[in-house]
Amino acid sequence: MKLTTFRDNAAQAHALAERLVGDMRRLLKKKQRVTLCLPGGTTPGLLFDELSKMELDWKNVHVLLSDERWVSTATALSNEALLRNRLACNAAQDVNIVSYYSEAGSMESTIAGLNEQLGEWMPLDLCVLGMGLDGHFASLFPDIIELEAHLDPNGKSGLIAVDSTSQPVMRVSLTLAALASAESHYLLVRGSDKKKVLETAALACDLSLPISHLLAACPKIEIYYA
Repeated sequence: MKLTTFRDNAAQAHALAERLVGDMRRLLKKKQRVTLCLPGGTTPGLLFDELSKMELDWKNVHVLLSDERWVSTATALSNEALLRNRLACNAAQDVNIVSYYSEAGSMESTIAGLNEQLGEWMPLDLCVLGMGLDGHFASLFPDIIELEAHLDPNGKSGLIAVDSTSQPVMRVSLTLAALASAESHYLLVRGSDKKKVLETAALACDLSLPISHLLAACPKIEIYYA
C-alpha cells in the first residue's frame, strides 16, 4: 500500500477528487461508462463537494455506494441522500446514482433484485472506501454473522444484509469480493487513532480488524491520510 499525508481534510479531499476525475477521464477514453464506488458516512462529504465542481462527462459515470443504512433517503442517516445533496449538483448533476433502499419492497427482496442487476456494474472501475476505529470498512463490521465468508476476496461478489449489534439500523453492504473487483482502490483515513488501526491491520489478516483483509486483497491500495 502507498500512504500519502495531507495537511488537512480539505487538501486531502481535493487531491483525491483530482485523482479520481483524472482516472475517470482516462477510462472514458477507452469505454462508454465508468463505475465508481464511494463510501458512506460523514467523512467523504468534502470529497463529494470537490468532485461536484469538476468537469467530467458525468452522465456516463455510475456511482454505487460501498454500503447503505436501510433507511429512507428523507432521513439524515441515508448515505444516498448525502450523495444526492453533495455530489449530484454543480458540474456533476447528471451523475447516475444506484439506489439500494426501497420503500416498496422488503430488504430481502430488494437486495435479491439488486444482486440480479449487479452484473451491469461489475467489475467496478474505481473504489473509494473509509474505515472505522473498529477496523470496519463498508458495513463489514467485526461482529457480523459469516464475516469470514464476506471477507473472502474469492468469495461471493454481491450485496448482503448486515445486522451489527454496534449499529442502530440494518445495513446493506458490498462484500470484499465485489469491492476488490475494482481496477484501483483508495482509502480515505483521518486522524491519528485510525492511522494506528491501519498500521496494526497491515501486519497480518485478523477477523477482529476487517480492514486487514482489504489491505491483503488490494496490495496496491492508496491511502489518503489527513
